[in-house]
Amino acid sequence: MRRLSTCFAIALLAVITVDPIVSQAWSGAVNEKLSTPEQGLKPSKYPEVARLLIPSLGINEKVIPGTTMDVYNRGVGLWPTSPMAGQRGNFVVGGHRTSGRKPFRYIDKLRVGDSIVVQQGGDEFVYKVTRQRIVKPTDVWVAKPTRTATLTLFACHPVGSVKERIIVHATLSS
Repeated sequence: MRRLSTCFAIALLAVITVDPIVSQAWSGAVNEKLSTPEQGLKPSKYPEVARLLIPSLGINEKVIPGTTMDVYNRGVGLWPTSPMAGQRGNFVVGGHRTSGRKPFRYIDKLRVGDSIVVQQGGDEFVYKVTRQRIVKPTDVWVAKPTRTATLTLFACHPVGSVKERIIVHATLSS
């Protein structure tokens, strides 16, 4: 299992460093949050690129690029190949259910039709939940690009276990 995780991490790193669209989008978001030397502030290691709001669950979390435990302990993590919110493709966000800030503790309570809002760059994008499912941790196909603007949330499942993943799919509302 550790070997699979290491291979997966290496593959993700390759995608991040080779995919110019993702790199450009993330570097733009990161640069907006970085301070200039004149301000005397250090750049944030965990720049907020968006906010994730789920009104039915009382969630209002910062979205940080990456899928590491350190990122998940500070907010919710944006999958490396995700487009910007509202764009065509799969905006994929993961979070903890039992550790760190526990933003996705009650993700299983989301129902078809519930709203998920992503605020990014002064814009607000409303997605509607279309489906919820349980998959294996190795089912990374859930993060594949889509032809339409979609959002995918994921977390470990059941609560307190890493045996499976709970996945919530949503589509951009018109």
